[in-house]
Order: sequence, then C-alpha cells, then structure tokens
Amino acid sequence: MIFKEEEVTDNLVNYIVLEARALYSKDLYSVQNYVDRQVNHPEMVAYLQSDKMIAYLKNVQTKTLVDKPLSLGFEARVNLVSDSLETGFQSLKDKIRQVFCAVTKDLDLGSTTVETIVKLVLVALIPILGATGGLAAIVLPIIIGLVYQLLKYGYDQVCPIQS
Repeated sequence: MIFKEEEVTDNLVNYIVLEARALYSKDLYSVQNYVDRQVNHPEMVAYLQSDKMIAYLKNVQTKTLVDKPLSLGFEARVNLVSDSLETGFQSLKDKIRQVFCAVTKDLDLGSTTVETIVKLVLVALIPILGATGGLAAIVLPIIIGLVYQLLKYGYDQVCPIQS
C-alpha cells in the first residue's frame, strides 16, 4: 500500500504511536533488530528492487540473480543480492532518519505531541519518496523504530549532532 498525503489519517498516526509505545519495554538492540528484519519482508524486497526505488537511491544497484554471471555459484549470487538489498535498506533508513531529524529539529519537543511529530514526518516523507509513488506502508516499521527511540531515549539519540 502506498500512502498519499490525504491518507495520513489520525488512525494511521495513532497506529504508529501505539506500535512505538508497545516496544517501549524492549531494549534498543531488540527494536533495531525488529526494524532490520524488514529487509527480508517480501514487500520490502519488491520495494527496494523496484526501478523507481533503485533510481531514487542512485548509489544502490540492486541486482537480481539473472544479472549475475553464470560462473558464480548459487550461494555467491544469493549473497550479492542480499548485500545489495541490505545496502538499499540502509540507504532508505538513513534517508528516513534525515527527514525525521529535519522535521523535528526546530520543534519544541516538550510541547509538541508525538502524534503531531509523526504526522509531520509522514507528510514530509511523501513528496521526498514521491519518486517511488508515495510513502509505502512497508517503511512504517522504520518510522516506528525512530518514534520508539525518540520516546525512550530522546532527540539526541535519534538525531545525534554531526561534527
């Protein structure tokens, strides 16, 4: 499912906030593992291998098994596909984090509700990921992980100051 701006409803925002709060009792490693497992989700694989996403991430060249030379063994071909998916997934996570940080950096986090933050981030992501057709539902766990970090550890954990 692809979300357009008008589909960023209170129900969607509440779902993300509730999921992040449900993870609150977990440690950071567990939540990062939850997010990183999404790279193996069939919808994420299809999303990362789509022509639009490959073009959007520019520096990622997701290959399919057919693109590999036949001289490579099956295991080597699978590893190359896996590596490019993980690279694409990491690039996607980095871009989402950049948007998250850009949106939240000027907010008064003490007086802004988490729901408002989530809505602003979702709306900001839609045009940025617009080249891929909008905000794919499969990226929601990445956003949930960032909201979890914000709630549990604070802004500086999610958006460390770059020197």
